[in-house]
Amino acid sequence: MSFNLNSSSGSVLNGSGVYNNSNGTYSNGPSPLSVSGGSSGMNGNNALLSNSLQSVSGNNSSNYILNKGTEILVPVVLWCGSPTHWITSIIITPDKKTIISGSQSGHIAITSISLDQGKENQFTPKILGIGHENPITCLALGEFERKEVVISAASDGSMSVWSIMDGLCLLSTVSHFLSCSPTQMVSLPNRKQVAVCGKGSNYIYIVDIHSLRIVSTINDHMDWVTSLFSCTMQDSTSMLLSGGLDGIIRFWLLKPGDQDMALQVIDSRNVNGGGSGVDGSYTLDDAPISIKFSPNGKSLLVVTKNNWSIFTTQNSRLLYSIRCPCTTIQEKQAGLPTSGGWFGGSFIDNSMVLIWNKEGRGFLYRIDQTDLKSFPLGDPVPIEGTSPLLSRSYGSSLSSSSNLNNSGFNINNSSNNNNNNNNNNNNNNNNSNGKIGQPDFSIVNFTYQSGTPPPQLLITFTSNDNNNSNNQQTPLLKIGAAMCFGNIFMIGDVYGHIRIWVIPVNSEQLLNPTIQTATSGKRILREPNLQGSISDGWKSVEQSGKGGKARQQRVTASLLLDDTMMLIRGYEDGSISTSKLPTDLFTKFYNNSHNSRVNYLMSSPPGTGLRRLLFSASNDCTIKVWDLSTFKLLHTFSHHTGPVYSIFSLPQSSRRNTFISISEDKTIGMYSMEDLSCKHMFGVHSSSISKVHWKNEQGYLMVETIDGSVSIWEMGSGELEGVVYGQIAKDILDNSELLSNNWKQQESKIHSGQHFLTKSLVYTHKNDPPIQTLFINIKSISEEILLITQQKQQQQQQQQQQQQQQQQQPQPQPQSQQQQQQQIQQHQQQNIGSSIIQKDLNQLVSIFSYLIPWGMDKGLDILYMKDFQLRPPQPDFSFGLLGHGGNMSFLTPSVSFSTGKLQCSETLTAQTTLSAVALGRTILRIGGMENIVSQLTTFYCTTLPETLQGYVYPDFSYLATYCQDGNEDVMISARSIFKISIERMPNTAFKQLVNSFCSVLNADCLGPFERARSIIVLAIIASNRPNSDFNNAFSSRVGIELQKMIYKGTGNLTIIAVELIGKGFSIWKDSIKDLPGLLKCLFTLTMQSDPLATTSKTSLLLIGSVDPKTFIQVIGDEISSENTSTTCRVHGIVLIGSLIKKDPDSVLPFLPRVIDSIIKSLDPHTPVLREACIRQTTAVLHLMVNKYPMVSFHHDTQRLVLGTLDGLIVIYDLKTATRWHRFESFKNSFVSAVTFNESGKMLACYCSLSNEIKIWQASSTFFGLINSSQFTCVRTVSTASEKQTSLGFNSPPTQPLNQTNNNNLKQQQTIINNSQPTIPKIENIKLFWSNQNSLVLTKDDTNTITFNIPSN
Repeated sequence: MSFNLNSSSGSVLNGSGVYNNSNGTYSNGPSPLSVSGGSSGMNGNNALLSNSLQSVSGNNSSNYILNKGTEILVPVVLWCGSPTHWITSIIITPDKKTIISGSQSGHIAITSISLDQGKENQFTPKILGIGHENPITCLALGEFERKEVVISAASDGSMSVWSIMDGLCLLSTVSHFLSCSPTQMVSLPNRKQVAVCGKGSNYIYIVDIHSLRIVSTINDHMDWVTSLFSCTMQDSTSMLLSGGLDGIIRFWLLKPGDQDMALQVIDSRNVNGGGSGVDGSYTLDDAPISIKFSPNGKSLLVVTKNNWSIFTTQNSRLLYSIRCPCTTIQEKQAGLPTSGGWFGGSFIDNSMVLIWNKEGRGFLYRIDQTDLKSFPLGDPVPIEGTSPLLSRSYGSSLSSSSNLNNSGFNINNSSNNNNNNNNNNNNNNNNSNGKIGQPDFSIVNFTYQSGTPPPQLLITFTSNDNNNSNNQQTPLLKIGAAMCFGNIFMIGDVYGHIRIWVIPVNSEQLLNPTIQTATSGKRILREPNLQGSISDGWKSVEQSGKGGKARQQRVTASLLLDDTMMLIRGYEDGSISTSKLPTDLFTKFYNNSHNSRVNYLMSSPPGTGLRRLLFSASNDCTIKVWDLSTFKLLHTFSHHTGPVYSIFSLPQSSRRNTFISISEDKTIGMYSMEDLSCKHMFGVHSSSISKVHWKNEQGYLMVETIDGSVSIWEMGSGELEGVVYGQIAKDILDNSELLSNNWKQQESKIHSGQHFLTKSLVYTHKNDPPIQTLFINIKSISEEILLITQQKQQQQQQQQQQQQQQQQQPQPQPQSQQQQQQQIQQHQQQNIGSSIIQKDLNQLVSIFSYLIPWGMDKGLDILYMKDFQLRPPQPDFSFGLLGHGGNMSFLTPSVSFSTGKLQCSETLTAQTTLSAVALGRTILRIGGMENIVSQLTTFYCTTLPETLQGYVYPDFSYLATYCQDGNEDVMISARSIFKISIERMPNTAFKQLVNSFCSVLNADCLGPFERARSIIVLAIIASNRPNSDFNNAFSSRVGIELQKMIYKGTGNLTIIAVELIGKGFSIWKDSIKDLPGLLKCLFTLTMQSDPLATTSKTSLLLIGSVDPKTFIQVIGDEISSENTSTTCRVHGIVLIGSLIKKDPDSVLPFLPRVIDSIIKSLDPHTPVLREACIRQTTAVLHLMVNKYPMVSFHHDTQRLVLGTLDGLIVIYDLKTATRWHRFESFKNSFVSAVTFNESGKMLACYCSLSNEIKIWQASSTFFGLINSSQFTCVRTVSTASEKQTSLGFNSPPTQPLNQTNNNNLKQQQTIINNSQPTIPKIENIKLFWSNQNSLVLTKDDTNTITFNIPSN
């Protein structure tokens, strides 16, 4: 074996042919091997695969999370009928409540089932996923970012990862990602990787689920790999088993550094003494299609089309092999009915094996492994509840549901199987003589080792369709896929039907089969416990409808005009209907529009200046042209001789009015929309047309046919330039543009970056009803509504201004008839313009009806119907999710009731709630009903979670995406929904939510993006619920991770981290070890472009309010440092001013440090710096004088005085930018207010603690030396002893002032004495000089004292 690490999915072995196992020929169709992969999807456990690689977050499908400006696209599907679902693969989840099936059309269906004992069994198709363009051949289960997912692989080598909860496509690849056509896929034990094999390749591909990259390959097989099985042994060793087309089975240890060869090899070719060929040789029908370990690891089950066999794992010895009747050439030549052969098998437990055939019958055998030795590595360790069962004492209600004698069993009078060679030989002879018309599986040929007890048939599981098929001519049912999981056996057929059996492993008849055979001598047949069809999810669509016309004839074509919201449908009988969305109350039917089925509908592009046309293609070989406004037939193109199944316009603007038609007559037509003429007919081609390409620059049309040829046509002349094949044809097509109306091609328009309000898309597949989808762009509609509203308001203002001008003008002169007509035309144009604007606005508002939960709140229903003229939408519709690569998932109509979208998944709830609240906010805001916005938010975030049973809380990761959105309504709505949901969430649900995100952080293999997203969501949760008991568990981790994002992150991730670090700073401040470094980083970010700069500033101010000391220290150092640029200093000064304005109390204790830092920018020795900072510095100092009574400024002397909390007076000279003087005013106290008199020679200081005012007078020293003699205290006034006089009125007595001061005394005394003082509050005090000798003290704006200060 070679274990190669690959960085790409490049082809290693290119097999051009595909072997068809059903008839031994090569073809392009699916083989039975391609549908058996579903039975291998759930093996292994949670043990980590030792050689797994961590997922690459760059390829993560959820990268849209946290990306600013992400559109909110809500897919609304308008159902026409149920799609066909030819089941090609099937799998069931470990809880046995959900079945996932893949189909021939490339769709997946997710169905909810209930098999609980005592309850009515239920079968409810929930989700239809659309992504693959080719049949899905295998499915496997895995884990993707805490979500249970299903991985699908299609016959074209493409793969996708789907959420099981809502079908959201999380990740997908392009076609031919795998260089083979996958036939089997198994989940590896770590559940984060899958192993895939397929036709045309001897490679086993190990694919990482989180990135869908091939991380390794195993290529030691000499032939195609046909089967896989994975498990974990008791020593946590991961093992993979693989079977090849040559019959060789290999055991691989998935361990790095292990030997590059298989651990063990079993040759399964020597079965029954030879193969199934005429001469007993080995044929491809003897290749293993299913391999399984027994639970105890003692034996290996190998199933081929012809035989199922049991081998020992200890020495690879064959124990016995049972052949499927009517599969050999001799039996076929004898005229016996052809059997599809064995189709798969699985262990039920250590003593029971279930084998099923292509006709859908299951056969339960008992085997004996008591004398076998264990596998050298020990027993396999399956996940709890997975297949196979560990013992017969399985405790689930599913295993003990029915007794063998209940009505679910029928007794068949076929003979008893005595399990001896004589009977087997007799049976073989009877088959050879052609006396058996129907294969009898109770007596079959088998080979077994001497001394080994042979297997014993216990039960046959059969469907109702096969119970009475005793006639040789009656065709047997051919199933598409089957799987056995635990004690659940299920099959899916080509019609979308699924049948489920519950194997009664605890029944007495199975525990003691000798009792049954001895008493009755009859074989037991069991019918399904549960049957259902995927089409059951569309019963409401088939049964509903008005008038019945739309339901009597099947819809075969659909078209939705985005600009007018007109829905046009074509029908099987050739009729066409039109209706106006969203409320389909006036559907118009145009009978006999065509003589046969309508295949395709297309309209001319809007805005071309031409009338709007409708083109319809039909099976009657015609293309008809209709005037959309009147639906009048304008022209009929009859140039084709066969059904026209496709028409589409050319994409380039130069050929925008040209369209192409494709017909089954092997011709292509090219037409002009302008003059409705046929320009050219290209063909007839050698075979049916598969694709059409073109090269616009050269003017060539390339037509690819199913035989591989490519015809090159010159578009101008219509002449054939030539026909090419092979590599030349491939090279030409690779360098040309594909022309198609395929939904994959249409889907690219949604992600083209072009602005659109709504975009329609049609999913079609052969004869399925079209799936008409409308994508609603919530943000674009919101912005367009606001824009139209502004235009309407401007128009109204202009009309009012014109009316006012006409009224203010003198009596107008009589106007001529021509002037009157011009005035009338002008008014008419204004009215038409107003009408068009109002019509556009009404159409946009009407789309909101899709988002209203009709029937849940009668008050809101009446409001929307009365005030907005909205009605419940028609026809039937469902919501969906747009996933990776444009893949879609839709709710089926059976679960698409009003609240169904809120009971499905977190993502769907988040999308629905955010869309409804955001768009509703826009509509209600322009309608002047902002109060209803809160009602709508409360209804979605409070009423529904509390009253709706099964409500699923929104995906908070999704909401976090839009918490920084540029659309105001979207941003506010996302934050409101997040906040209300977190605050109102019950403690149990909240704890589960927090633990789920914390578990992600503790995961061993975690991508950087997944980690960042979890951190962001946890941070928002903590910020909105700060008093939660659960915050301590993750606050430290969140704080550390947020810092990493700020230091290393880029883009919107940094913006969100910056916002959250400030908003929740008090929660995780203890985890910030280097707060000064963080503040410096945030300060640097304030000088970046918006919105990062604004967010960083806001975060800095929030942190500054909590820890002003560090904030002032860091920002002050930045301002004072000589190495700091002028721009940085200006930003620092502005930031300090912003903090003072936001929270002046927090800055109060640090005013000396603030002023010292700021005035340095005014140094006259650095004129450039002074000039750059003087405006900001002056503004901040002016703000300080207004905010703080202990700061005063004297304009003439340009001196600033500050009274500190420790009783000092500090005077600054702003001319020299220096500290001019400093002295102590109040000992062991603080300064409450200061003020200069008019001359600047006297300074008054007030202390509310001591109730004193001190008057200081400056000396007139010539040199102005700084010493204590410059200011002398000339007077001390006690405010408690002075009689208060009011400026113009009598003031209240002095006692209330003293009582207030006593309260301040305790507070301020605490500040002075404590080593860690609390932040003081600014007192409402004003101290000023009314004149040269009068000093006024005002407190609380009511108490005023005037002091007479005599001049010295």
